[in-house]
Amino acid sequence: KLPFVIQNMKNYEPDIKNHEKVDMTGLMRSFLLKRLDSSMPAFQNSIIDMSKKVIKEKENPRYTNSKYLNDLNTDIELFQQLLSLSCLIFESSKDLELLKEIENNRCIVFTEYLDTADSIYYTICKVLDDNSKVKLFNGNSSDKDLEEIRLNFDANIPEKDRLHTIDVLITTDVLSEGVNLHVCNKLIHYDTKWNPSKIKQRNGRIDRILMTGVHRNIEIMYFEVPYLVESILKLEKAINRKLFMGDMFFEYLTP
Repeated sequence: KLPFVIQNMKNYEPDIKNHEKVDMTGLMRSFLLKRLDSSMPAFQNSIIDMSKKVIKEKENPRYTNSKYLNDLNTDIELFQQLLSLSCLIFESSKDLELLKEIENNRCIVFTEYLDTADSIYYTICKVLDDNSKVKLFNGNSSDKDLEEIRLNFDANIPEKDRLHTIDVLITTDVLSEGVNLHVCNKLIHYDTKWNPSKIKQRNGRIDRILMTGVHRNIEIMYFEVPYLVESILKLEKAINRKLFMGDMFFEYLTP
C-alpha cells in the first residue's frame, strides 16, 4: 500500500509520460523485508529514516498536484502504523534460538547490518554472566580490536601465544574476507542467506581448505527464510538452487 513517494519522485513530474514511469516499489518492499527479517531494530531504523525524509518533503513539496500530496500523507501514515506495530514486539524468537546455539561454543555470528549487530551484542550481554568474552566488530572498530580477534581465532598463531578473551564474536561482513578465524567451531548466519557468494566468503573464514593443524568438527548454522518473506519474494528456492550449483561445481574441481 505504500506509494514510496521519495523513491518514485520522477512519476509525479507534471509532464511525465507513461513509458517514462519507473516503479521502485518492489525494490523498496524487498529492502524493508530484508531489514525486518534481520532484526526489529534494523527495520525500525529504516522506517524512521524513510519517514523523516517524507515529512521533510511534505514541509516543502516540490510538486503541488493532489496525487503527489495525498501519496505523501499516505506514506507518512503507513510508516507511523508500521512503527507502532513494531513497538509491540518485545522478544525475538531468533534471539532465543541464538542464545541456545552459542552456549558452550566458540562462536562467530555474522549479520549484514550494523544495527542488527548492535542488537545481538546487547541481547547476548544481557544474558551472559561473563559478557567480557563477547566481542562486537564492525567497520568502525580499531586495528587493536582486529589484532585481538586474530590472536583469538587464527590457527597460525602458536598455541602459547593465542588469546582466549573472546568466546562469541559478532561481526558484519567487514570480516568476511581476508581474515583467518578457524579456531572456532560454529558460525551462525543471523540473516537470511540472500547472497550465496557472501555466504561462501563467510564460511571460508572457518572452513579452510588445505588448513593443517586444526582438527575439529565445525558447524555452520542458517536461519530459515520466514514464511511471509518467502511467500512474497520466492527467495529460498532460488538461493538453494544457486548454492547447489556452486557446490556441484566446487566438487567437480576438487573431487
